[in-house]
Amino acid sequence: MPEQASRRGEPQLEASLTQPLATPIYPFGNGGLDLNSAIDKVKVGEFTRLSNAYYTIGESQELTGRPGQTELATAGTTHHSILRVDDPLTGDFTRMWGVDTSLYLGKTGALASIDAGYSGNPLTLLPHRPPLSGEPWVFVGDSARIRKVRSDGLVTEIGLPAPSVAAMAALGPAQTTGIATFSTADGTGPTVWTPNAGTDFSSDPLPTDPPPQPTAAFTGGVRFSGFAGNFLVYLGMTGWYQFFGLAMTRNLSKVGSRDATDDDLIHLKIMFDKPANIAEVRIYFVVSTPFSPSILPGAQTDVLTPNTDYYVKAFRPGDFSQFIFGIQPEVVAAETARVNYIREQSLIAS
Repeated sequence: MPEQASRRGEPQLEASLTQPLATPIYPFGNGGLDLNSAIDKVKVGEFTRLSNAYYTIGESQELTGRPGQTELATAGTTHHSILRVDDPLTGDFTRMWGVDTSLYLGKTGALASIDAGYSGNPLTLLPHRPPLSGEPWVFVGDSARIRKVRSDGLVTEIGLPAPSVAAMAALGPAQTTGIATFSTADGTGPTVWTPNAGTDFSSDPLPTDPPPQPTAAFTGGVRFSGFAGNFLVYLGMTGWYQFFGLAMTRNLSKVGSRDATDDDLIHLKIMFDKPANIAEVRIYFVVSTPFSPSILPGAQTDVLTPNTDYYVKAFRPGDFSQFIFGIQPEVVAAETARVNYIREQSLIAS
């Protein structure tokens, strides 16, 4: 008995292959119909029998299908476009037809016209199913018209419909929340404010007297005045501060009927009769309890004392107010403006 041996990996053809394998291509039906030769003798490209096909003898040598003899659908005159539309929800299908200048829908028989106004040339029919919908749609278009059609025949424009009139913008009603009108109408008139003494800005601060009680300046306004009172403060020439307090409760989480955001603005009307004599004016919004109108916010470090949590906004006169009132020369005022601008930009950047 011969010894067993493996031929795995060895060439299985006796002849050596010097050319790469290739698949020859023969024109379909180029040889025509051969009724005489045996089947195994018919050349490639020839046929022994053909069903529903025509072979044109002569120079063209065309092999074409026989025109159908069973009527599938009826509509119009020239049927130039057709698309099968499958519906995965129902497991059924329908057909969309381009006939003459109209669009028809139907599987067989008399077709239903669903749209018109096309050019009469073959249509582009692109089926599409949106990701969040199981209903198939077809984009239909040519040089004259373009539409989106659902499988049940609903025809819509692609995208939103064109507006019938030009778009117009209009402002809605202003949303506001009142804080203080500086009048007796909301309890912020001149008589309810508490004047408080301050100090000067010397190395050993001297106390001032309390400022005068505010007065009504004009309708809806309160006049606040500063008066040091202490003669030694005037002698020091270092300037001083005084402040006024008012206890009131406001809900600023809403602006009108909507929630407040960081983009909302607070409008304040403030006027100075002698801005050259003012270094800075501050407005405090205290949001902590307890509250005292006689304690300057931030002056106390004990968390149990009033006015420990607050917002503050500072206002100062224009950089050239001293120059306008003849107190400073122009070059000094310009340098002051330059330094203040650098400081503001640094604060914005931080």
